[in-house]
Amino acid sequence: MTEEFHSRFHVEVPLDVARKRFVNRALNRVFGTYMRNLHETEGLSIKREIATALGEYYSWTTEISTYLEQDFCRCLIALETLYNAVPDYRRNEVEQLIMRLFVEAETDLDVRWQDGAFYPAGAKELDEILVNYNLDWLKEEKLDVVRKPYRKGLVLFLEARSDPERLTDVITDMYEAFEGMIKVITGKSRVNRDAREVFFEKLGAKGLVTLSKEYGEYAHSIRHAVDPSSSRITPNESEVEAFVYLTGVFLRLAAHEVRSKGKGENRENG
Repeated sequence: MTEEFHSRFHVEVPLDVARKRFVNRALNRVFGTYMRNLHETEGLSIKREIATALGEYYSWTTEISTYLEQDFCRCLIALETLYNAVPDYRRNEVEQLIMRLFVEAETDLDVRWQDGAFYPAGAKELDEILVNYNLDWLKEEKLDVVRKPYRKGLVLFLEARSDPERLTDVITDMYEAFEGMIKVITGKSRVNRDAREVFFEKLGAKGLVTLSKEYGEYAHSIRHAVDPSSSRITPNESEVEAFVYLTGVFLRLAAHEVRSKGKGENRENG
């Protein structure tokens, strides 16, 4: 394994270099060898999907390497697109190729793969409890209003590593997920102080109302300029990461209530 080689010889590889090598390996092994072994029609169809996902004009003569532009995030988008474009029976093959790319990376790439998508990797323990857990239980269709902005915010946070301007949008999507969960729990169409109080009371955590108020005020200060003539505040990465994890705390608290509510509805229908 490449990572083991560098570890044995104490060779440190900078993150940007490791990511560039990740892209090259993906081009060689995934977008090269693997896609060439697909049926020609299927391979061209997938290449069209990749070009479209990246916002590029498709031409059958254009190499995927041209679409990727040696960019790490564009490569991740292309890999996700490939995974979702192949038939279900091929997805395990693609996933194994992706995992091999991670194994061969010379250092931690600050990215993780879960359920067919890439997400930013933070503190492993917090990710497991506050991110992975939420992504798992929010899969129900009735929770789309929460899951979609939450997942979008996580993806944008990953992209913000190379495009810091996206950090503001991460705050917007995370707060939208929080508001969506309040609506699911309370049944209210508008989110205000009363709705937040009902929300946390139902969760048995009324003491967090004040914290949620400050959380909301911070989100609004980022989303909207205080003075209409001034530009919006741009948060730094550390602030946004903390906001993501705090959103995860609120969503995790809601899990038990949503599941209990679902069981009650099932008993009534039964």
